[in-house]
Amino acid sequence: METGRKGPSPTEKPFCAIPDNFENHRDVTKAIKDAGLSDCGLIFGIDYTLSNCNQGQKTFGGLSLHETKGPEKNPYQETICTLGETLEIFDDDGKIPAFGFGDATTRDNAVFALKKEGECNGFKEVLEIYNKITPNVQLSGPTNFAPLIEKVVQIVQEKKKKMSDRGLYREPSELLCSASADEPFYVIRDTFTNINDVTKAIQEAGVSDCGLIFGIDYTMSNRSQGQRTFGGRSLHDTKGPEMNPYQKTICILGETLEDLDDDGKIPAFGFGDARTRDKSIFPLKSEGMCNGFNEVLDVYNQITPTVQLSGPTNFVPLIEEAVKIVQETRKYHILVIVADGQVTDENINQQAIVAASNWPLSIIMIGVGDGPWNTMTDFDDGLPERIFDNFQFVDFYETVTTAQNQYAALAVKALMEIPEQYNMIKNHELLRKA
Repeated sequence: METGRKGPSPTEKPFCAIPDNFENHRDVTKAIKDAGLSDCGLIFGIDYTLSNCNQGQKTFGGLSLHETKGPEKNPYQETICTLGETLEIFDDDGKIPAFGFGDATTRDNAVFALKKEGECNGFKEVLEIYNKITPNVQLSGPTNFAPLIEKVVQIVQEKKKKMSDRGLYREPSELLCSASADEPFYVIRDTFTNINDVTKAIQEAGVSDCGLIFGIDYTMSNRSQGQRTFGGRSLHDTKGPEMNPYQKTICILGETLEDLDDDGKIPAFGFGDARTRDKSIFPLKSEGMCNGFNEVLDVYNQITPTVQLSGPTNFVPLIEEAVKIVQETRKYHILVIVADGQVTDENINQQAIVAASNWPLSIIMIGVGDGPWNTMTDFDDGLPERIFDNFQFVDFYETVTTAQNQYAALAVKALMEIPEQYNMIKNHELLRKA
């Protein structure tokens, strides 16, 4: 007797894709129409993140993917033309909303209309507006599709209300075309008001057990890097009226992740002081690992006033020690590097991060100084190919000053990629390798 199911039941409609055997746009348009699509609106979302500069190195002759003066159309222009020409026949009014995201103004928090006056009249105007404004757009990041998708939902809802008012409403078919330099992942969203909700979201996304490692930067630049963001005081000032950025980071990420750590043991290290400089690290607790983030904070408060700041900045010894911990414990860990400035040697630090992707280790760099953070942003967007995307940079000051709840905001910004990284680690069986 056959027990396996061979196909869809009579009441089900099988999925039908159009074949990839067409020679021109008109044939594609006809195939879509024959498949039943009669009316749809088109919305374009354009990625203006800084990674567009890096991503064209291999695929666009070393030019930025947004280069509009080259001998050929850039990938964004090609996409606008190709999908616009293919789908314009399905759009009754020819009005196309077009938005940009990831630039220095909107970053990952909002979108902006390419045409200030409203919707574009057909895809040709989308292309014209894109060509006009793009040379003046300041690329930034990080990449986040959420504000764009939310804007699209709003547009669909508004159109639904207007066709309903006329008594002619039928469910609209909206097509969102998001041209992007890369396809990042965002599993948890910045909509939480407390740390417990962030922890729960990470757990529900599948992260079951992880260790936490702290690395604290004791380089000399901590004395000058708080001029703008910390009242002119050293970023390691432990006697002020408020917690310094290191103390806040320890508390926020420690409290968020402590429920995910079975034994509560946290290795914590310092680097960049007069003894270790850029050659090695030292344990904050001389006896060994700390018992929970509260002891990390206690030990930090106790030893920091006696540490002689020095430098230069080098993450390599810290990353190598974190890899050793992963190998010894055979457990997934998150290394949180809290630092005030740029690394001294970019190449060796890049190499260490790339090598660490062979192990179940995520690296989060929290930048607590005034910046500029050019190198760290480049690291986040343009590191060489790795087993998985194991590095993320977060600007502490920018995150906590633009959020209603700075604790939840920093936790989300730092940890939003962790569930996907954890899944990739499992898919590559890196936990078994450790």
